[in-house]
Amino acid sequence: MVNALGSMLFLLLADQPLSFAKLSDNVNQLAPHLPKLNSHLTFCLEQWLQRGWLQLTADGRYLLSDDITVTQSLPRGVVQQLPTAKQRVSNAQLVKRIWVNLNGQDVITVAFYQVLHQHQHEQFQQPFCPEAIPRLLAVLQGVSVAAPAKPVAEKFALSFVVNEDYVAIFTDNVGYQITDESYALSMLATLLLRLSYADAGMLLSAHAAAVGKAGTQILLPANSGSGKSTLTAELLAQGWEYYGDDVVALAAIGEQTMQTLPFRTAVGLKPGSWPLLTGHYPIIPSLAVTEYAGKQAKFLPLSQSATSSWKTGRIAAVVFPRFSLVSTPSLRPLALRETIAMFLVSGVSFMQHSSDKTANLTQWLAWLQHAPCYEMVFNNSASVQQMLETLL
Repeated sequence: MVNALGSMLFLLLADQPLSFAKLSDNVNQLAPHLPKLNSHLTFCLEQWLQRGWLQLTADGRYLLSDDITVTQSLPRGVVQQLPTAKQRVSNAQLVKRIWVNLNGQDVITVAFYQVLHQHQHEQFQQPFCPEAIPRLLAVLQGVSVAAPAKPVAEKFALSFVVNEDYVAIFTDNVGYQITDESYALSMLATLLLRLSYADAGMLLSAHAAAVGKAGTQILLPANSGSGKSTLTAELLAQGWEYYGDDVVALAAIGEQTMQTLPFRTAVGLKPGSWPLLTGHYPIIPSLAVTEYAGKQAKFLPLSQSATSSWKTGRIAAVVFPRFSLVSTPSLRPLALRETIAMFLVSGVSFMQHSSDKTANLTQWLAWLQHAPCYEMVFNNSASVQQMLETLL
């Protein structure tokens, strides 16, 4: 699945050829909050026609080509998949090295480098995305641990390299050259999850928060700006368990049950939530402000002692939260078609190097057919708790 719009187009056109107007209407019904729909739809269709993935019928309808099923492409945002993880970097270019622990057992070393070359006028060029490293260091506070007391053999290691033109991410056996800043961040998260949970049956990762009680979890997939992180922090202050705020992985337990594989990053809070949450978290005023993509956020690291125990448990429900100050709180059951569309819009990524991605997709869809899925509109934390507790 390349992205939300591309995935929906493929699913819609797999049924029958459709006109632009019909495609636009269908996508609007499935994903009314998708931004700049018509311009993105036009661009996507043009690209697919150029690549031979689509044909245009005599009456102006789009028809999937057989070639689309055999086209090999890189992950979204990746310009080049590098043949080796070897990269010439020196300690002088090292910004920081940290150690992270997601699963309670394995520690992963992550080294951040900034590699800049001197301009002909004796000035160093600017990094491709100067905020990437500070933002990641802030986010990973939630899962970072102290450096080993003595040198140990590294089980896993990652290098995150920023230069003037792109970001490169390397593991021991694969590397990626990326020119999409947001995807560089999600690629690092995906690699950390993959290394940490390689033996745990990880099927996919989702842009979601995950909270729970007594080991029973609720998954909260949502777009940026939905109020997901503020909601997560509110629930944690009320004693809910924390499994993730931004990206979580899913693994199957049994044929029709899923669990989250935790990624307890620091919770990213936008300016509007700072005064609302300071009563629960007095540390917020003293946290540094991190700027990225024209936004500001403070990243709240949570108490390791309260949240770091790795628990298994089933996902009781999938809830897509949406904050609306003028709406009455509600919990609306979703049809399977709506659930898939909302998942795609919020963001879902299947294992890039899985031996059988089709089987993973099939298992995910089979689970969604039986999982309780809802859209939750909320305007205060009290109503949220009442609604979510009925689902546990």
